[in-house]
This record gives sequence, structure tokens and C-alpha cells, in this order.
Amino acid sequence: MTSRTPHRRGAALVAAGALLLAACGSQPDIDREVKTEHAEPTIVDTSDMNVPIALDGLEVLDPGWDLPPQFADGIYLSASLDDVLTFEAMTIFGEVLWSTQRPSSFTDFAVTSTSDGMPVAVLLDDGESTSLSAQAYDLRTGESLWGPVDVPGSFEGPGLIFSDEGERFTLDPDDGTMITGPYLAEYSGTLLAAEEEVLSAVDPSGTTLWSVDAGEPTSTEWVGMDGEYALLREGDRGRIIDVATGQTVAESAQSAGVDPATGTLVVRDASALHAYGEGEALWSITVGPETELVSVGGIFAYLREGDAIRVHNVLTGAIAQAYYADGEGTVLVPAHVTPQGAALLFGPDGGYLLAAVPEQPSEAPAP
Repeated sequence: MTSRTPHRRGAALVAAGALLLAACGSQPDIDREVKTEHAEPTIVDTSDMNVPIALDGLEVLDPGWDLPPQFADGIYLSASLDDVLTFEAMTIFGEVLWSTQRPSSFTDFAVTSTSDGMPVAVLLDDGESTSLSAQAYDLRTGESLWGPVDVPGSFEGPGLIFSDEGERFTLDPDDGTMITGPYLAEYSGTLLAAEEEVLSAVDPSGTTLWSVDAGEPTSTEWVGMDGEYALLREGDRGRIIDVATGQTVAESAQSAGVDPATGTLVVRDASALHAYGEGEALWSITVGPETELVSVGGIFAYLREGDAIRVHNVLTGAIAQAYYADGEGTVLVPAHVTPQGAALLFGPDGGYLLAAVPEQPSEAPAP
């Protein structure tokens, strides 16, 4: 098996900083051509690491990624950062589908979908008439779908949200057409817009799905693998809404996550952890001010308290045994868990690892 040299986040950031300082130096060569043949990612020896029991036996890979990955349709997209950014699309089975490069300063990107459900990766680059351009690729194949199109202003996110001199706009995932509006966030073509203290959801066809009174949120985060919820922030106040209806599910939220196996929403506020299922409160427990909700998945909620990891069952709130009691070494905490059982893990050096699931053989056709 051919392996790649593991890439370390610290070295990458130092290299990027040196590149920016060397303004008079030569610019690195950037290969924007999509590549579909790759060496296999490095297999990680986890014998001196404490892996979650649910992932025991899975092959853990080091893709060398430095940027927080995004996920859709069983595929992760991220990039390693050196003197250039090398983006890669990798399946939950550990197969690299395609890769391409961008200048090291264009670390923002988006995974969305077209109106017919095709998963799309949108990468940024230098523009011809502006300082920014966007190009869309089929997330599965790397085939270029549209672009590059020049984009005025700057990337805001989450999703395909940009702004120029205070005016916000989005790009149509189908063809890259610029659409202006008071948009806060985009996910798979669905837009959240806020105007005159009214929050609305607009589907890819332009139809308004719902409108509710919302105050004046200043930022938005998607919560859940399929964008089921949104965390709206207004100053220090956070509110969780159900994106399908606009209904408020939780007030005073600081962070949240959704377990893809059960659909349970777990919310962290200033003093407690709460769980909701089908719109109903399931349980609440008090947590300390330093407790961090790291991730939710595999029916578990992972909490960090200093150097310690505590795990709760999302259905009952009870403390769960997610790691072997006699496990030793660095505790690998999931950053994201897929419904298929694969997981993105926080690596011991600050990067990301992938616990890949085996690909199931296709059924033989009937005689």
C-alpha cells in the first residue's frame, strides 16, 4: 500500500505565515486541474490511543486535513494547508474521489446541493474582475458544474452567502447566478433571510416556506447533518429554530448538535444540557460553566471538561461508557458521526482523522 506522509496542522500554519511574509518571493505553482488518482491515505496506529468503543475495529486514516471538513451524501470535503491548499473529497469508506488546489488564502468553501439534490462543492479563487471567484464541482466526481464566476465583496457563510458593501447575496447552486437579498445562511439551496425583524425560509424555487418574528439575528449556524435546525445569535443570546417550521425549540442556546441515529437535538445553554425529540423535551442536566459540548452522534453526546471527556446517552441523559475503562493514551473524540457509523475524529495534533467503515459489496444480480 502506498501511503502519504501525514500532514501536521502546526507546520502548515507556520508555512502559510512564512508565505504571506515573503511578499517578494516566488509564488507557488497551483494545480487547479481535478485529479482522480491518488495514493491511499495513511493508516493510523491507534494502539496507544483511546478510541470510542463504537468505532473499535474500524480503520482510522489520516487524510492530512487542516480545515474543518464539510459533509454530504457520505462524502467529506476538506483541505490540507501548505504553501497551497489541496482540497480532497473522501468517502466514509476512506476512498479519495478527487482533489484540486487553490491559493492558500482561500480557506472558505461550501458544500451545498442543486435543486435536484446533487451534492455540490463550491471553492473560491482569485477573480478576473473582482478579488474573488467561485466554482462549483460535483461532490462525487469532481466534474465542474459552473464557474468560475466573479463574485463582488467577500464570503460570509454559512453556505453560499456573500456580502458587498453591506448588501448580502447568494449564488444559485444550479448555475452560479447571483441573487441579492437579506440572507443569513444557505443550506442545500434553502435560504434563511432576516428583514425588519422577520425571519423567513425560502426554498430553492424561491417559495417562502414560513415567516416568523425573529428580532435581529447577527449570525447563524446550521445544526444537524441535514440542516434540520439553525442556531440564531443576537449578541450573547442564541435561539434554536426548527428550519422546517420556524418554530423556536430552545432559548439561550450556546451550542447544539443532532444525533443522526435518533434525530435527538442536544442543546447546551449557560448552565445546563437539554435534549429534545420530536419537539418535546426529553431531559435536562446541570453542567458547569467550563463544560463544552464537543459533538453529538452514535446516540452519545460528548462533553469536554478541561482535559476530561464525559459522555451522555442522548435518549436518557444518563452517563454512558463510550470508551473502554482500561483504555490508555490519547482520547480520540468524534467531531462528526455519520448514520453509517463512520466518524470524523479530532486528531491528537489538532488535525482530523477518519474512522472509515468497510464498503459493503454490491448484491449480485439475480440470474
